[in-house]
Amino acid sequence: ARSTRVRRGGLAWTWHDVTVSAGSLLHDAVAADTISVASGHHQAIGTLAEGLVATAIAADGVVEAVEHASEPVIAVQWHPEAEGTPVELASAPFAAFADLVHAGRSTLAPR
Repeated sequence: ARSTRVRRGGLAWTWHDVTVSAGSLLHDAVAADTISVASGHHQAIGTLAEGLVATAIAADGVVEAVEHASEPVIAVQWHPEAEGTPVELASAPFAAFADLVHAGRSTLAPR
């Protein structure tokens, strides 16, 4: 069984569930409504910048992922590289980013 705490250097990460918004890029990437992630916050997003939408929320209300409402932007507040993270979950944010890059390249005019 995986420990609920992961120690890396001076940081202690905690495994916890986050709820992922249906229809979000992240939801498409992880193909799940709830995922278990490792994070260790001493800061959290208080107010979202204009255009950003929270797309993953922890039980305590901490925003764990954001996306831009109309631009190809996705960001996570956890550590996908944490030891014990399933490979498919660890690679999901990066795969979503690669998909966005690929989609953007297909809309660019040749130089």
